[in-house]
Amino acid sequence: LSDEAISYAYSRLSGDADGDSCGSEGGKLSEDVLLIDPPTAFWLALQTELKDREEARKALKVLERKLVLCPINDNRDGGAVDAGTHWGLLVWDRRGSSSSSSSTDKVGQFIYYDSGFCHMQKSHDQAQQLSRHLAGQDVPMQVGSCPKQTNSFDCGMYVIYLSE
Repeated sequence: LSDEAISYAYSRLSGDADGDSCGSEGGKLSEDVLLIDPPTAFWLALQTELKDREEARKALKVLERKLVLCPINDNRDGGAVDAGTHWGLLVWDRRGSSSSSSSTDKVGQFIYYDSGFCHMQKSHDQAQQLSRHLAGQDVPMQVGSCPKQTNSFDCGMYVIYLSE
C-alpha cells in the first residue's frame, strides 16, 4: 500500500473523511488518540533538526495524547516518496502514565508491531528513531506480538487492521 492509501484509512478511522466514519461510535476519534499519517511519521523519523522536531511535537500535541499510532516503512531516503517496501506500526501508549509517576512512567511505552514473517531491521530502526523523536529523549522500545502475514504484500493492510 502507498502512503496515500494508509493516510486515507487513517482519515476514515479518525472521522475526518467525508461520509461515515470507521472510527469511534460518535464519529470523531477521541482527542486522546493521534493517528499520525505516513508522510508525517516519515518526516519526523528522519528529521535531524531539533528545533523542527520540537515544533512538530507541539503542533501535533503529542504530549497531550494518551495513544499515538505511527505507520512506519523501511524507506530511509528522505528524497524518495513512497519508496519503502514494508510497513510496520509504532504505538506510543501513555494511557497508564500520570504526572505523579516517575520520569520513565510519564513517557509511557513504545511498542513496535511488525506483521512480517521475518524481522525487518530497517523498519525496526526507523521505529526506534521515531520513538526518540516523539518522546524528545532516548526511550526503550519493545516489539509487540501481532498476527503475521502469510505473503510478502499485505503489511500495509495489517497496519490498518492493527490501528483499528
